[in-house]
Amino acid sequence: MMARKKEPFEFRDVAPGLHFATASDRYASWVGQIFSADEGYKITKSKKTIKGESFTEEKIPVRSVTEYFQHYSALEIDFTFYDFLLDREGNPSRNWAPLVEYAKYIPDDGLVVLKVPEAICATTRWNFAGGKRTAVHNNTYLDPEVFTSRFYKPANDILGNRIAGFS
Repeated sequence: MMARKKEPFEFRDVAPGLHFATASDRYASWVGQIFSADEGYKITKSKKTIKGESFTEEKIPVRSVTEYFQHYSALEIDFTFYDFLLDREGNPSRNWAPLVEYAKYIPDDGLVVLKVPEAICATTRWNFAGGKRTAVHNNTYLDPEVFTSRFYKPANDILGNRIAGFS
């Protein structure tokens, strides 16, 4: 079966069962391309430094994900790599509220791939205490109970059947 020609940025129905996604979705530079300039998205700016190089990150609001899903059928959410959804006591972590915010705007047929927290998928984690980078053994590496209780179950409670997988 040959796929029909699509207009630029319309990846939603290229072929049955094929899903296009990006690992992030809120780049201000996509306004006028993926996102409509007419929406008047407020751009937030924050300074970032990676390996001693500084730059300004510009993002548009989470509500823009509604427009994102007009072009793509799936989205990988990668901020979940940096923390669980629940802390050790079962309280929402810093990633809970942003995921709940995303859930408000992801359509029912939108698919999400969540990045598994580093605390589950890395044997060694980095500690930056005192300005020094040191490797630390990760006690929660591939722990199914921790994964289920602090990440999978709360993710499922928030996103339900929109979860397509984990990376």
